[in-house]
Amino acid sequence: SRWQDLRNGKKNAVKTSEVEIPPYLPDTPQVRLDWATYLDQIEQADLETKTIIDDLRERGELDNTVIIWIGDNGRCQIRGKGYLYEDGIKCPLIIWGKGIGKGKVIEDLVEGVDLTATILAIAGIKKPDQMQGQAFLHNQAYQANEFVYSARDRWDEIMDCSRVVVGKRYKYIYNFLPDVPYDANQGYLNKKNVRPILPLLRVMHEEGKLTPEQAYFFSEKKDPEQLYDLKEDPFE
Repeated sequence: SRWQDLRNGKKNAVKTSEVEIPPYLPDTPQVRLDWATYLDQIEQADLETKTIIDDLRERGELDNTVIIWIGDNGRCQIRGKGYLYEDGIKCPLIIWGKGIGKGKVIEDLVEGVDLTATILAIAGIKKPDQMQGQAFLHNQAYQANEFVYSARDRWDEIMDCSRVVVGKRYKYIYNFLPDVPYDANQGYLNKKNVRPILPLLRVMHEEGKLTPEQAYFFSEKKDPEQLYDLKEDPFE
């Protein structure tokens, strides 16, 4: 796949010995390679961002441009994209350009709907009354969100229904269809190069080689309710 081809073509690919494996995954050579290959893609995104910035500078448009760098979903890993764990819903967001404070980090809870309102505020355009989001920049009336929300519903052929509310510290998930397992044998995730370590993890689970935390993803059912303390348990 493109991921593996990119890694194979790199002179300085991420070293598998230097990656940190989260505790919900087994620390095996295959998992380390998969995680390092993912991090190679993050580096590539950085390089392609530089290409865009260089092009804007050459065309004299850089000073008249605000760059918004955001992920469309969480990690392309087990428990990531498509799930309501932090790895699936927490996305990077960087905004750069004239009028944006350099080096400023905002730890507030922000949703995608807030980004639209923020773009209008940066452009000096009044937000329509029907718009739900609020600008978190250039907005004197801004008040940080106490909670943000996300959802899991149908993904391809898998019918599911889960909701989550996330606060600064605590996070609550309600699974309306607990009989639908996390590993629901979805066709897309079963493709060879989409989640390469999934077949390995399934075998390790069948052989009893996973810790309870690692085996939880392969439970026959989901717990109807999940409450996490993100401060004490950041890996949920």
